[in-house]
Amino acid sequence: MPNADAARTRTDFAESAAVLATHVLGALSADTGPDSGPDSGHGPGPGPPHYLADFVEAAPDPRPALAAVRILGADALAPHALTRSAPPMIEAAVVAESLRLFPPAHATANATANAPADADADDDANRDAQIAAWRDHVLAQLTGLDAPAPHAAPTPTPPDSDPPAWRAWSVTMAQLSPLALPGIDTSVHEAARHGRVSLARGAAWALLRRDHALAARLGRWLALLEVEGRHPLPLEPGPLLDHVLLLGGVEPRTVLEAEIGRRVLTLA
Repeated sequence: MPNADAARTRTDFAESAAVLATHVLGALSADTGPDSGPDSGHGPGPGPPHYLADFVEAAPDPRPALAAVRILGADALAPHALTRSAPPMIEAAVVAESLRLFPPAHATANATANAPADADADDDANRDAQIAAWRDHVLAQLTGLDAPAPHAAPTPTPPDSDPPAWRAWSVTMAQLSPLALPGIDTSVHEAARHGRVSLARGAAWALLRRDHALAARLGRWLALLEVEGRHPLPLEPGPLLDHVLLLGGVEPRTVLEAEIGRRVLTLA
């Protein structure tokens, strides 16, 4: 049954992404000597150099493992991005293979960006394509590969906008959380700078709903803005991320999102 097979494939990919998240967390936690780590003033260490290659090599089937790299996006390279270091060639090769097996979405996104959207379904498809294209662009950028930037970034909502507007925008920005890493600057980051009130509202809304994944993702954007000195922020990202880890830190990908945000804060 095709539908059952597709559902099983999605489940396999999601489970593999959760396992990869634990590997990335391990890489973030490795190298915690006296000259590294959040209390050292030097930020986190680079971690094991080949954790992606080791993960794919150890997988019974490389396809879900490579899909996991695509699902995590730039977060798969967070241990390198947080130290402003290029990943080793063997790690870059894993990313390149994942992009070959699951091609980037930028061609579709750029095509749909110029097409008229006459229905809500068209708008949703265009937004999803743009999100995928931005994530692919940054993943490729971190490994020196070519993936053109999409044409547009999500337009931030005004501070006095109605709840449906800032909620929808904050959810979109949460889906773009892998871009919230140091050393990356795109029009999405500029949108975050102009939309920090909506980011804070979205994070508070997520906490009230106990949507810890959404809160962690938005907390990452707030953490990056704090490190950039974008004050005042309506919500402090440090306590927010600590709260997520204390009450909602069970799903590996949520833990990874929150931990990356906390590591970003050490770079101030």
